[in-house]
Formats: sequence, structure tokens, C-alpha cells
Amino acid sequence: MIRGLLSNFRFLLEVLLVIGLVVLIYIWNPMGIFGGKLRLQPTANLMHQVQSMAELVTAEYYGEVIVSIDEARLNFLDVENISNQAEITYSAIITSLDMLRDFEEQPLEIREAAYRDGPGVSRWRRIIRQPVRAGTLQEKMEYLGLNEEMEILPLYDEVIHFLYHRQRGIDDPERASLSLKQKNETLWRIYQQPEPVLWNNDRFTDFYYQRKVALTPKNETRKRLAMVGRGTVKAGFDLSGLDKSTFYINEEAGELHFFGIHPIILNADINPWFIPEKGIPGFEILDYNGKVDFRDSKKVKEYAVEKLRINAETAGILKNAEVSGTETFKNLFSLITGKTINKVIFHDDQINQLTQNMMEDGLISYPEAIHFERLVHAEFRAIDSLRAERTHSFKNQQLALQKEVILGEITQKMTSLPFEDMPGKFGLFSRCLYEVSLDSIIDEKEKETVLQQRAQLKSGEIHKNPENTIWWQDSLLLFQQFNLAIGYLLDQRVEEGELETIVLPKSSIDDAYMTGNRIKSMLDLGDSVRIDKWQIINSGFIKSQLFPFQYNPPVWQGMVADKNLRKKTASLDTVSNISIGENTPWVFERNLSPSLYQLNVKTDSLLNPYILEMAKESPLVWTVENEQALLFQAVHPDETEVLHQPLTDYQCQELGEYLQHLSQTHQLSVQQTPWTRAASWWSEKWKNKNTLWPR
Repeated sequence: MIRGLLSNFRFLLEVLLVIGLVVLIYIWNPMGIFGGKLRLQPTANLMHQVQSMAELVTAEYYGEVIVSIDEARLNFLDVENISNQAEITYSAIITSLDMLRDFEEQPLEIREAAYRDGPGVSRWRRIIRQPVRAGTLQEKMEYLGLNEEMEILPLYDEVIHFLYHRQRGIDDPERASLSLKQKNETLWRIYQQPEPVLWNNDRFTDFYYQRKVALTPKNETRKRLAMVGRGTVKAGFDLSGLDKSTFYINEEAGELHFFGIHPIILNADINPWFIPEKGIPGFEILDYNGKVDFRDSKKVKEYAVEKLRINAETAGILKNAEVSGTETFKNLFSLITGKTINKVIFHDDQINQLTQNMMEDGLISYPEAIHFERLVHAEFRAIDSLRAERTHSFKNQQLALQKEVILGEITQKMTSLPFEDMPGKFGLFSRCLYEVSLDSIIDEKEKETVLQQRAQLKSGEIHKNPENTIWWQDSLLLFQQFNLAIGYLLDQRVEEGELETIVLPKSSIDDAYMTGNRIKSMLDLGDSVRIDKWQIINSGFIKSQLFPFQYNPPVWQGMVADKNLRKKTASLDTVSNISIGENTPWVFERNLSPSLYQLNVKTDSLLNPYILEMAKESPLVWTVENEQALLFQAVHPDETEVLHQPLTDYQCQELGEYLQHLSQTHQLSVQQTPWTRAASWWSEKWKNKNTLWPR
């Protein structure tokens, strides 16, 4: 046998070498030709995979609570909330009385002028001219709209009742509610001499629950029901709202960042059977007198669940959920992305929370807009700090970049919502120009702001401020947003005004003077009065700030793609008169060979509506240096030199640039093949990445 092996040694060696080579190639598995171990690589549907989980439970709390029907009726779990609401209500009452005091301190002439500008009220002399007394306080507050604001405050009646007892040194709360006269006496005493010592949160809370017991019907107080409840509380993460603005993966550092995602209580429940296999019930009655009904039992059970939830929070379930969730997210995202996640960071993001609230409301209010812009400013300060930090600079630079991207995505969500009663959607200029409209006057300082915004928008300077770049996606759309905000000022009939200060003797100020002037403020100087009043100017400033063109993305794309955009073309030598319809504008080009062409678009798709109204009063609108004109009425071209010009020089130039840009974009679009059109699109994006106006 040995002799046989030796004689075939070479053959056996070759066989072993071939087998070894096959094994090595199989292990190496080039290009995965032999299949291999299952791996999950980064995919475009990563976010969908995580969203499909809906909820991720990372902590559970098991406990028991003892609850009585008296405790459920009084709801001691709400002590902190009641204390906070009462303090807010008391502060609002003090503020309302301060506003009444400010009104009374104004000169009589100002009060009468304000009354004449508003709706009439009965017994107005008693309200406007007579000083505040106990008998007129309610009437004056109602006239100023303060009564309604106060009475809808939470716990208003309870707070007034508490103050009434404190003023009189009464300890035990009365069952009867206060009469209107008693409430008025309480407010009158505070108005005469504010007494901060009256308020005490702890005393109010004791008073509130004593009064609640005193108001409980006797048949309710006779009921006895006590239960022990055993159940579970689950905490974790709600992933249903996850999108690309709420997380970021730094692959180089192996970090996963969450923005606005934080642990919450997902569920609190007490089942009929806590441990069925051991016969341990979820609810167990400890005391019962037979006078309770189903509604009482339901109230006690609901209170038990809420008490269990609060006990879980006190025990730190949310902290445990975050710690456990950190490990879970590490493993989950490592598996989904195929990248090792070493660290998970949760950012407590106010701006995300505010955005979610506004998206749920479907409307942005003025205070929310102010709050949103302040948060954006604070976020950019944090971004600047990250970029200036020298330690871990690469990681900080990436985090700063991602924060800026997320801010842009959040801002784009905001631009899909309406803002107050302004036309269109919320935009970069909405809050600022809405403020201008509040007093119906645009002063010199506000004019400077509008001029600065317009100049920066036209030149592209506005894009150099990082806080503005998050608003910008479509450069022409930014111009349209500015136009809508300026149009809102016109709709609100905002007037131009210059503030003038004069001093007049009191004897010269009568009803006719107050009615005929726009008074801002007055200061009593004894025998004379210093008056700040508005001088109204009609210079057409607001209309002059409009960009003359109208922009709508789908309409623009339609014009650019329309091969018949130039409907008709004619030489001046062959035209004796132009027949122009209401919606068929012609363009007159004065060049080496003057010509006319008709645009196959509606005029209202081309011109700003306010400019269009002005254009209807004139046969044409000139553009750049008389080289182009838009014609709207039947007119011979030779007469165009003497016709009225309704626009400013810079508006004419802007309209010409818009028409030129439309013409160039249209020619490029209709002449290009699909392949060259795609290449041109990328080239255009690259050229315009740092400019607002497309080249």
C-alpha cells in the first residue's frame, strides 16, 4: 500500500492542491459568486423599516396602588397643575387691573379719541370721562375687553373666592358662590391697593380642596369604596412620526443622533387579572358599603391607572427607558445599516416639538412665528459654537452640518402652513411685514427694513446669511413670497406716516382736532400737551416695492415647455395696428430689427395682480431702457413713445429681466434633447448654488 501511495504521490498532491484552491476560493468568495452570509446594507427604506415598528417598548414598571372613592373624587394627583393654573390666573387678574390703570392714566383727549374710533357703547361718558369707582370698574373693564379675557381663565371663580376670603380673614370656605357684587368688591380692593401678600400657592391649594369637600353632596360623602390595583406601565419611543429630520447617523464616529425623539409613557393598564395563572386579580375591593354604582367604580379604576402611571414616573421609568433604548437603538441601527453604532445621543429639541404642535394645528399664529424664529436663531448660535469648537472638530463639523440640514427640512414644513390671515403660506418675510400692518402705519424705520429686504433679495445678498438659506429652495418662489407679504400691506390699507411731535395749549385741543388727526400719544405738561401724531404721506412707496412679475411654479414650467410660447411674430413694417385681447399680451422688442410677438399665456400668469391693475390703465408697460414693452391695448407701435409709464424704472428693469429669463429658459428647453436637458439642469443647479436669481 505504501508502495502504491509513493508511486501515485504526485497525482495525490495535485488533487489536494486543487481541493485546497477550491476551498480558498469558496472562503474568499470573490464578488459573492457563492452567495454567503446574510447582510443588511444601508437602504433607502431604512426610515420606513423603523417607522413600521410604530412603538418601541424599552422599560416596564409593575406595581400596585390603593385608591378610595374620596381620593378619586378630589383628584389629589392634580395638585401641581391646579397650583400652577391658579398662579397664572392670579397674575392675569393683576395684569388686567394694571391695564385698566394705564387706561385711566391717559389724558382724557386720548381716551375720547380711542372711543370715537371704535364702536359706540351706552353710557360712554360714565366709562370714558368718570374716574374708576367700585360702581364703574366692571363697566370699564368690559369696555376694554378685560372681563371676557379674565372670566375664561382656568379656576377664575375659585381664585376670586380665595381672594375674597383672604381680604376678610375668613379661614373656612363658604359653600355659596360669590355674587357679582362680591366679585366686584374683591377686584376693587385689589385695584385700589395691590396686595401681593394676599397670594399664597399652598394656602390656595388647601382652600381649593376644602371648598371641593364642602361642595360635595351628602349622598356622595356617604359612599365608601376602596380598591387595590395591580398593573403595568410601559415606556419607550413612538417611532410613527420618525422622518429624516429627526435622526442623523455619523458613520465615521459611529454615532446616532435623535432630534425631538425622547422616551414617553406608551401605556398604563390594570387588567382584570394581574397574574392569571396564580389567580392574582388586577383589581381587588378592600372596602365597600353597597351605595356605589358602576360610574363610581369606573372613576376609581381610572384614577388607579393614573396613580400607577405617576408612581412609575416617580420611580424613574423614563430614565430607564432612555438607558435601555440606547442599547436597543445601537443594535437595531447597526443591524439595519450594517455600520457599527457605538453611541446614541438624544437631543431635547424644542424646535421639533414646536413644529409638531403647529403641524397638528394646521396654522401658524403670530406668537408661534416669533417663538419659531427665536428658536431658529438659538439653533444657529449652537451651530456656530460647534463649528468654532477645536476639540473633536471633524465630528462637530458634521453634527453642525446635519443640524443645519434638519433646520432646513423643518422650515420647509413650516412653509406649507398658512400664517394668520396673510395670503399664501408662511415665509421668510411673513412675520416681519405682518408686524408692519398691526398699527396700519409704515414709518421710516419700517420702510428701511422693507427696502433692505428687497435689495438683499434682488442682489442675492440675502442668501449669504445662513439663517436665510433654510428658507430658500426656489429663487423665484422667494420673490413671490415677498410680493404676497407686500400685497397684504396693500390689502390692509397700510398708510405711510412720519411721526411729528408738537406742543399745543390744552385750550386748542377739541373734538375736531382729535378726530382730524392720527394721534399716537399725548403727554400732559400742565397748561399744554405734547402730542405725537402721524403725518400721512401718499408717495406710493408700498406699491413701488412690488416685484412686477407673477410666479407660479407649475405655470412657469408650462410656459417654459410650451413650444408655441411665441404665438405670433410680426415685423413692424408689416403691422399697421395691433389687435390685443384682454388676456393676450404682446411684447414689443426695439432692437436692430424692431418686432412684435404675442405670448401664448394669460396676462395674470405673467404680471403681479397689483401691477396688472395699474397696467390696465395704460396701453403698455415699458421694460429695460425702452428696448422692450408689454402691450395691453390696441395701439400703433409708433405711438409707444408718448404713452404713460405706470412703473418705476427699477420695476421696468426687473420686468425686462424676467421676460428675458423666460425667453432664454424657454429656448433652452425646447431645443434640447432629454439627455442635454438633464445635463443642462445639473449645470444650472451648480452655477446657481450660491445665487438667488437664476442666471
